[in-house]
Amino acid sequence: MSPRIDQLAAKISESCNTIVQCLDQNGLPHPSFDVDAPISLNLSQQAECARSTAIDVLQELLDLLQGPIACMIPCVSYECPVSTDSRERLTDNQYNATSLQVISRHDIARKVPIQGTISFDELAKATDLHVNDVRRIMRYAMSYHRLFAEPQQGLVAHSAGSKLLATEDVVRAGLAQSFQDFYGSFARVCTFLPFTTF
Repeated sequence: MSPRIDQLAAKISESCNTIVQCLDQNGLPHPSFDVDAPISLNLSQQAECARSTAIDVLQELLDLLQGPIACMIPCVSYECPVSTDSRERLTDNQYNATSLQVISRHDIARKVPIQGTISFDELAKATDLHVNDVRRIMRYAMSYHRLFAEPQQGLVAHSAGSKLLATEDVVRAGLAQSFQDFYGSFARVCTFLPFTTF
């Protein structure tokens, strides 16, 4: 069996070929950032499906190539894709750091055994959070940040990234600092720029 990154690259190529074929057959311009480029693509249903697949697969390939630490960086996106095996894709403007903040604040990574699994119910009791919230937060982190895994329905295990959070103080501290110190200031930058003296 070929490596996962080869499989993903082949799927991206296949999806892009479908899109190009649709654009060429209909005399439509190709995607571009040029000043006169189209704002949106007018794709057929088949080509739109290929576009959606390409975006999902690209995200997985990007995550694999960047590694587990980069997956912990929140993003604001108008279409932030989720993994290819996820139940749905989320669209519109999103800030996807909430699950990271909850995982950091409640030290969830260290509550999951390094080897083995823990149920959502047990994790909820360990964090004093409602089990439905824990389930949603953990599954979101699995899809968007590749943190944790659900090897069997209802059971949580570590992934490479969540294991780092559980075992490396500097990774845990860096994630916590991003929420305690950095993110609160983002919304205030424009307000205070006129008062800076550099």
